[in-house]
Amino acid sequence: MIICSEETFGPVAPLIRFNTEEEAIAVGNDTSSGLAGYFFSQDMSQIWRVAEAMDVGMIGVNEGIISSEIAPFGGWKQSGLGREGSKYGIEEYLEIKYICLGESLNRKTNLRLKEHLDPTGYVYTDNYIYI
Repeated sequence: MIICSEETFGPVAPLIRFNTEEEAIAVGNDTSSGLAGYFFSQDMSQIWRVAEAMDVGMIGVNEGIISSEIAPFGGWKQSGLGREGSKYGIEEYLEIKYICLGESLNRKTNLRLKEHLDPTGYVYTDNYIYI
């Protein structure tokens, strides 16, 4: 069924019968895309086991709407690379530079960076954002 292997981006819910958990995971992963996967369970060990085995970027467990401004949005495989939203989405637009100041410089100049942390965990100075 093509509807089960292509991203429809529409309100469609194809249902497929399966006999084992492994079979369900294999059917779900048998696609070239991997934006999101959804399943229902009350068993926490099964939830972690299935979530780890699914080849998707986002997983909804007992939930149909998983998008949130604090959650990274993005997929695996041909559903794209990178993330939007959350601090991980911001990182997609940044170039990282590491600067190491030796102890002798710190003692000589008594250098102290004016910095603060924001809720995303980034360190901001006057001109740069450090991750």
